[in-house]
Amino acid sequence: MIGRRVLFDDVVNAALSRRVDWRHAKRGLDRLRELEKRIRKVEEASGLPYPPVRVTPEVKVLIHECGVAGVVHGNPSFVKVGDRIVPIVEVTLPLLLYADGEILTGVLAHEFLHYIYLAERCVKMDYFALGQPFGGTVLGRITFDEAQVAPPEKVYRNRYIVGLLRKRFDRLLSRRSFVRKVEEWIEKGYPHVKISSEKLQVKMGVEDIGRIWFPREVVEAVKRL
Repeated sequence: MIGRRVLFDDVVNAALSRRVDWRHAKRGLDRLRELEKRIRKVEEASGLPYPPVRVTPEVKVLIHECGVAGVVHGNPSFVKVGDRIVPIVEVTLPLLLYADGEILTGVLAHEFLHYIYLAERCVKMDYFALGQPFGGTVLGRITFDEAQVAPPEKVYRNRYIVGLLRKRFDRLLSRRSFVRKVEEWIEKGYPHVKISSEKLQVKMGVEDIGRIWFPREVVEAVKRL
């Protein structure tokens, strides 16, 4: 459906427009091999194809209603391909630049659980599990909070991946050396955007939810969950 596994165009365009330093873009390009390696690791653990991954140049700083900020390293998103809507995973350039292999694996594996949750709900036509009442009608405000993930034990046959997500994921993302690099990215004025949890939500109509496309292997797998 989408020819490339990793979409890096946004970073290249940001470098061409001087929003991103070419040094960072070049290093990100050099790190794509490691990203591919970690994608394959998640695929091997699940036995399923991973969705396309888009690298975005900016850090998303999520501002919660109570004023607490958090950094979004990865999130589900969608692209339109013809008359179909294809789910993808977005990761940030700083994640690619500064995360070690274990953190990369954890983020990719976690985002895949969101993807499988969405696939299961769509295949089973459980649209109301994806939508919330909005404006008096169900517009399908698709949200991906921590409750909307498939259980890792049902998706991964690799005990290392399951343990990584269940026991160590939060500690990995809080690793001081990694956190400091991301903080420095923001402090130096490199691309970042502050968004509310409302804006992080993906909104689409019920008719669009019916156009979301998944590979055949994923469709067959989620029928058995």
